[in-house]
Amino acid sequence: MASLGHHPGRVEETVEVRSTTAAERTALKLDEDEPVLVLLRKTTSRAHVPMEVSLMTMREGARLRYEIEVD
Repeated sequence: MASLGHHPGRVEETVEVRSTTAAERTALKLDEDEPVLVLLRKTTSRAHVPMEVSLMTMREGARLRYEIEVD
């Protein structure tokens, strides 16, 4: 993206635990009562232009690790 002139300026993430959908249970081989961890990430450029939206659905017990560089 940088080669196209787009430089990340802000990343916002929302993390939640919720019940699974039927499709998630099939894909992740989960029982009906097993929850999933859902992470929604929105990245915008320094000019506040949306660059990326990612939705990740993980099994219970997933580990999240964050490293943030502060200027």
